Amino acid sequence: MPPEITQLVDRFLSNPVRVEVSKPASTGEHIIQRLVASGGKPDEKRATLRQLIDAAGADLTNAIIFCNRKRDVATLYRSLERHGYSVGLCTATWTSTRG
Repeated sequence: MPPEITQLVDRFLSNPVRVEVSKPASTGEHIIQRLVASGGKPDEKRATLRQLIDAAGADLTNAIIFCNRKRDVATLYRSLERHGYSVGLCTATWTSTRG
């Protein structure tokens, strides 16, 4: 698990259980990853995300969406909430060390 995710888990969970089923760099068998082109404007990107969520229907029960800025997280949260999605918000400040 990447160090940033481990820090997030340590910060928000108590007594988490870690289950590893594959190499850290591999994707789980039931995880779907894809690249979706969307408009360059933030509101177009949010609309594309909502379309993807709606298209998944009952197959999508939970999702984690990562943003690279706290401001973007807050904006996305408000947008999804305003459009009737059940959402939660989690932000963290991480320092980056490169060697």
